[in-house]
Amino acid sequence: MPKPTRATARQIDAWTRFAKAAVLASGKVLLGFHLGRRTDRDVAKGPRASRDIQTAADLASAAALVRVIGRACRGHDLLVEEEQHRRESGARFAWHLDSLDGTVFHRKGSALFGTMAALEDRARGELLAAAIYLPCTGELVWAGLGRGAWRLNTIHKRKGRAHVSRTNRIGEAVVAIHSSKPPARRREGGRVYARAITSCRECCRAGSAVDYAQLACGQVDAVLANGRNAWDHAAGALLVREAGGRFTDWDNRAWRPGAKHILASNGTALHSALQKRVLRRK
Repeated sequence: MPKPTRATARQIDAWTRFAKAAVLASGKVLLGFHLGRRTDRDVAKGPRASRDIQTAADLASAAALVRVIGRACRGHDLLVEEEQHRRESGARFAWHLDSLDGTVFHRKGSALFGTMAALEDRARGELLAAAIYLPCTGELVWAGLGRGAWRLNTIHKRKGRAHVSRTNRIGEAVVAIHSSKPPARRREGGRVYARAITSCRECCRAGSAVDYAQLACGQVDAVLANGRNAWDHAAGALLVREAGGRFTDWDNRAWRPGAKHILASNGTALHSALQKRVLRRK
């Protein structure tokens, strides 16, 4: 059966606007909690092995994110971590939404958190639109398929194209590393980190939203991650690719939602160097 017709540029531009509006609305809610205008509290905990925490800020920001996307895209699925806001029917178009990436950092009063949205065309296996917003720095990064990646600092009103860095030597690279919470994944991430810290110039760890936004803007050179939740990675995948980088699994296959390992980079020779020296892939 042939693939359905690809979305038009006009559709992609509209969906990109919805993604931007949604993360800005969600980010505004998160900033209110961060600045103490609203009181945050833990409302639920996942299984002990997962170490997941759900807070009032998670739920409130998810409601804001879903409200914008849900009204604008009524026939689309909404795949969000907070189950009470999830809408899934097997539709062709599905939004991968992470209303608060970096819950632990946000809960501690740190600025290392953000909110993300990405639209997938399941029939064609393509990511069409994405946005990440970091409320504390005011950094908004967005992309549409074939439309390039863009950035706007909402505080300083600076706007321009987003581009990955040009660093091509592993010894000069700044690499962000993070892993999902189950112990087996943590151990795997620890082994990768140990090899990276002896090979790269610097290693850091924030969260998906911060790391992918910084990679797309040339502020870090690569991201190594594991974890199957597509809402943690889908927005980053489109942003990085449209900013000129590469987004694959650890075996150099193009990343798809559901893949458990991610190697995102600026697309230079650094990509293969990380595969060989840090990930120990041939």
